[in-house]
Amino acid sequence: IASIMGIPLDEVKGHAGAAFAMTMGIADNDAHGESESSAALETFAENDHHDSISHESSIPLSEQVFHDAQSSLLATLTSSLYSQFPHGSALPPDTSRALDEFLDLIRWAFPPETKVHDLAEALKLEYFIVSTSEGGLLKVVGRHMDLGKSITWSPRCGAQANGGYSCGLWSLLHILSIGVVERHTSVV
Repeated sequence: IASIMGIPLDEVKGHAGAAFAMTMGIADNDAHGESESSAALETFAENDHHDSISHESSIPLSEQVFHDAQSSLLATLTSSLYSQFPHGSALPPDTSRALDEFLDLIRWAFPPETKVHDLAEALKLEYFIVSTSEGGLLKVVGRHMDLGKSITWSPRCGAQANGGYSCGLWSLLHILSIGVVERHTSVV
C-alpha cells in the first residue's frame, strides 16, 4: 500500500511522523508547488478500480483515512465505552486498564501531528476523570470534536451501508498496525 501511495518507507524509518507528513503532502514541494506524495495519492485515488466508492471529494485520500479513523474512535468512546455499565459508575478496573493500554498504543503508534494522537494525549492527561465518569469522558472528547458538528465519515466510508463506522474502525486499526511496524523498526 505504501508503495502504491508513493511513500518510500526506507526514507521515513525511525520517525513515524515522517510517513504521515509525506502522505499528507507536508514533505518538500517540487518545482510545481505540489509534493510528490500528494500527486501519488491523487493518482492512487484516481486509479483505484477496486473501490466502488467515488473519490470525487476535494479532501485528499490520506486526510479521509485519518478523519474516518478519528470518527470511529469518537463514536466508540461516546456510545459504547460506558453503555455496558450502570449509569453513574466508573469503569471497572479491567476495562479501565484496557482503555489505558489502548490509549498508550495510540500515542505510541499514531503520528504525533494527528488529531487522534492529540485526543489520546488529552484522554491520558485527564485519565482519572475519563475513567471515573462518562461525563468526564464526554467533556474531554467534546473538546476534540469539531464545534457544532456530529461525528461524520468521509465520502470514502460514508457510502457504506453501516454509515462508515466499520470502515473507519478498519482505518484506525490499519493505521495502528502500520504505526507499530514503523515504530518497532525504528526501535530495533
